[in-house]
Amino acid sequence: MDAITESWRRGAARMNNALLDCYEAIADASGGMLAAARRSDWNGLVAAERDCAASIDLLKSVQECAPPLDPAGRRRKVAILRKVLANDAEIRTLTQPWLARLQDMLSATATPPQPLAEACR
Repeated sequence: MDAITESWRRGAARMNNALLDCYEAIADASGGMLAAARRSDWNGLVAAERDCAASIDLLKSVQECAPPLDPAGRRRKVAILRKVLANDAEIRTLTQPWLARLQDMLSATATPPQPLAEACR
């Protein structure tokens, strides 16, 4: 193997590691979101969601120049994505009741007041 090919191979491996590190960062952020949702810490959930969005943005830029993953890298990526999806499903289960209550509160406050004549009937 010549020096150029070897250098390219090492560079590709570094990019693949960076790519998988981005996926891991997304999984970590989704784990933080889940932990916050379990505590009903909605501010913490929003902060972790921002971290997750930043990790996704980084992933998009790294993906543009990373070569395709090898089979082991693809398996690791799939395992990470399954974890993220499981976290997301549990987050939705935990937040749906809170979102429904919030919607009810917003609907109640959005109801226009009745004219006095109608209220006295």
